[in-house]
Amino acid sequence: MRHAQTFDLPHPGERAGVWLVDLVRAYLKYVINNRPASRAFLQMWGEAIATDPVLMPIYAEQDARFRRLLADKVAEGIRDGSVRADADPEAMAVFLVGLLRGIALQLISTPPPGRIKEIIDEAERTTRFALRP
Repeated sequence: MRHAQTFDLPHPGERAGVWLVDLVRAYLKYVINNRPASRAFLQMWGEAIATDPVLMPIYAEQDARFRRLLADKVAEGIRDGSVRADADPEAMAVFLVGLLRGIALQLISTPPPGRIKEIIDEAERTTRFALRP
């Protein structure tokens, strides 16, 4: 389970706002390129949240780590001027995880939606716009 949703993070040298936008593209491309592993992760994640008291804490911990990473990057972006100053880091992290997981669920559905490149491009644009100072 720990490796089912592992993907390459963008290079840390980028300004935080750029890094967050790049992460959106990297995450969604990972989902498309690793459909069986992504499907398994997202299906287990959904079931754990709904009904599995054994797996729920494991997934909750993983989600909290992911949100913390994103919130820290949003805060860093506020400091370096690449994210709007009034952004709430924790709220933006929840928004980003929701965007990523929601789109990921659509991308692994059968049949997957068409125009996948356009969907990923739109997610990237929406994130850029939401963060823009």
